[in-house]
Amino acid sequence: MKPITIGLILLLGLIMGACQEEPRHISGAQFQTEYEMRNQQTMHSAEFMGEREGRVFLLKKSMSSMNPEKWLEEVLFTEVTELDPSFLQRLRQGAEHR
Repeated sequence: MKPITIGLILLLGLIMGACQEEPRHISGAQFQTEYEMRNQQTMHSAEFMGEREGRVFLLKKSMSSMNPEKWLEEVLFTEVTELDPSFLQRLRQGAEHR
């Protein structure tokens, strides 16, 4: 194969992988850390999206290092059973006040 063809195939694979919009599973401890760091950083933020079917969801946004006006978004989730009960209660209470 020609180098240009190989390069185009690799580029297409990278683009397809980056466009994957499936929520990503993380541990309960990681979820809590991401949530608690949500307002303590300038290039990252996180917002609790809610709870459904025994899972809690978080929208994580990260500023692009190439373009400060562009934000990359990723949906993270964990099972309710993986969370500390007091943290889960705080999440639920915060969701009620929105």
